[in-house]
Amino acid sequence: MPLRLGVVGVICAALCLAIPTFALADTVTGGLPPIPPGLTPAASVATGPAGSTASGPGGTTTSAATSAPAPAPPPTAPVPAAITKRCTWSKQHHRGTRVCRYFQSGKLIRKCVKKAGQAQVCTAEAADVHGMARTAGTAVQSGFFTPTSNAIVKIFWSFTNPASGERFTSQCSGAMIAVGLVLTAGHCVYSNAVDGQHETGFVGYYDPSTYTVVPGETLVNGQPSGPYGAWQVKNMWTTNNYSNSGMVGGDWGIIELSPNSSGTYPGAYVGEYRAEWNVPSITQLTSIGYPVDGAFSEPQNGGGLLQFYCENTLTSADFVTDPAYFGGYTAMVLQLCQETGGASGGPVFAENGGRLVIVGVNNRGAPLATSTAFGTEMLSFYFDDGFGTFWNSVIGFVNAGQ
Repeated sequence: MPLRLGVVGVICAALCLAIPTFALADTVTGGLPPIPPGLTPAASVATGPAGSTASGPGGTTTSAATSAPAPAPPPTAPVPAAITKRCTWSKQHHRGTRVCRYFQSGKLIRKCVKKAGQAQVCTAEAADVHGMARTAGTAVQSGFFTPTSNAIVKIFWSFTNPASGERFTSQCSGAMIAVGLVLTAGHCVYSNAVDGQHETGFVGYYDPSTYTVVPGETLVNGQPSGPYGAWQVKNMWTTNNYSNSGMVGGDWGIIELSPNSSGTYPGAYVGEYRAEWNVPSITQLTSIGYPVDGAFSEPQNGGGLLQFYCENTLTSADFVTDPAYFGGYTAMVLQLCQETGGASGGPVFAENGGRLVIVGVNNRGAPLATSTAFGTEMLSFYFDDGFGTFWNSVIGFVNAGQ
């Protein structure tokens, strides 16, 4: 039975604060490249593997599944002592510098400096900061997400670098947002000139036939377990901004899965989340994914097979823009988030009208200090009208059978 979907409409005002840029993100197959200069932003519409494009109706709307279950409350996990944060930024010759200081029990414990076009540099410090700890900051909670959410998926695929002949296997995360559609990051379906070409040796979509999507993968008695099976991919899309502009904004992807032999899609078994755009007044985010790089590659940390979450409160300093690198997109920063590569594409939730909905995906992160380190922060592009246009374009492709 063909997959046919409708578009649900509502929602309100957009959110955007002009603050300098943030560090580039990770794909699980390699290290973090530096952010190169971007280009002028283009319209955000979907582009499919064949290179076709289509504009959706745009406007302020909400997307996806009406049957979406909210994620369970975060599990009991070690919670760090209260940390407060104070960020300042300066701009000179159109290039921004952001300095964030983190305080614990009135002491400066960490300082992070991010200059445009450069990786963020963090150092541990100790100083007398009497009175500064009263500054509004970020409350951080994180841990393994239990019980496992079956509607959050692990994505596997492979590719060959045409120049070197080297074969890679990659991993990302995603979320079911319709019975047969997975929401993920654009760099999980497309190798662009910024995020992928340095490693893959090409610009373009990865081969859908190499993909496997496993809903709710977890560990049972120390062994990988996918209780709802492994699903094949029929089609994939990302935005024109991400695929064509040479920037990193619009890093969103949607995967259409093939049904099983009975014509059923995985969402019928595991449920679906709801994604919404232009959600106003976001003050807290919860990110979930399958990190596999760094410390998470170790068996004692799940070996990349366990869902991990970061929950942060946000201040205005955590909403960042940089037209040179992000285009017209706004990014939300989850400070001190431990997730690493492999978590890319995992859902980022916020509350809207008493419901937890997806308002972004895991897009970018800071480079790891060592090959065995945890992550330090996560960046997610806020779902705005550009996402709405992208979603509506994809629905058009799916309903047309493309």
